[in-house]
Amino acid sequence: MPQGISFRPALPTLSEGTALARNHDMSADGLFRLMLGAAYTRVLAEAYVEPAQDLSFEHVTFAVRGYAVVGMVSAHSSAQHAGSSDEPFIGAAGWRVVRLGVVTMLANRLLRFLGDIPDSDFYLQAVAVDPDARGEGVGTVLFEHAESQAMNADAGRLTLDVAVKNTAARRLYERLGMHVEATSPRFSPLPGLQVHRMAKPL
Repeated sequence: MPQGISFRPALPTLSEGTALARNHDMSADGLFRLMLGAAYTRVLAEAYVEPAQDLSFEHVTFAVRGYAVVGMVSAHSSAQHAGSSDEPFIGAAGWRVVRLGVVTMLANRLLRFLGDIPDSDFYLQAVAVDPDARGEGVGTVLFEHAESQAMNADAGRLTLDVAVKNTAARRLYERLGMHVEATSPRFSPLPGLQVHRMAKPL
């Protein structure tokens, strides 16, 4: 464990949701911005405070040093994903649901790939580390925290998606025992938006 780092669960507040929104969009390689435009942070923050859905605060853990947040991880089980509701996200999108619908239609194959979480998998949705804390091992301990959550949930595997172009992250996950098992279809409007599905048996 890096010196002075501890974990705490996320709180259902809009301020924390706004911070999480940027991390989720960064992890998704700009997909939320594409779906929602400049309002993506507000929409994700409003969805974040609602329970029982993939973007909820319920699935988020912060790494903190003192009172400062230095990283976060969002992860959930396949059962939680299966019971997730899209209503908080769609409701927060408001009139932007039209844009959301167009992007969803265009990116249908990619989104189906991202949303396919097999039974008994524990899905690591996002990991983010504050730029000032990078290189200290925070990302590794966040990954290990998600792995512990997965084992406590009796999951058979830990899975995640990583951008094909993010070779540094892929190498880190490979060092932590994960392997690439599939690659998503290309999304022609954003050809760089392609991911590897990585998995680690538990």
